[in-house]
Amino acid sequence: MKAHKKAGLFGAILVLLFFCYDSYHIIRISEGLSFEESLLPELKILFSNTILFIAPAVVLFLIEDFKQKYIFTAWLYPIILGLGLVNVLISNDALAAGLPMVLLVFPACVILAVLYFFLREKK
Repeated sequence: MKAHKKAGLFGAILVLLFFCYDSYHIIRISEGLSFEESLLPELKILFSNTILFIAPAVVLFLIEDFKQKYIFTAWLYPIILGLGLVNVLISNDALAAGLPMVLLVFPACVILAVLYFFLREKK
């Protein structure tokens, strides 16, 4: 397995862990409330976050070859995602957990997905 595919797989595993962690907390928060009051809006947010997080992994899986001199950039994705996940896990309040995700990790995932698409080896 090539290095960029390993980085994509590791990032996808981190996204799955974040998805499970977030799903657990969404279900805990929405106990006693109706589906449309609490659970549905939170699930919409969860799925939109997951799409943003998984985009670089999908691009890394779909490209055949990656330019070898830029292979280190493939590992930026799981590192940034892992640091964001660790920040969410150790933060005491929602603002300290969510603000770095919104300001750093979301834009980084979008930028890296576009960057990986353009750094692929063209045939």
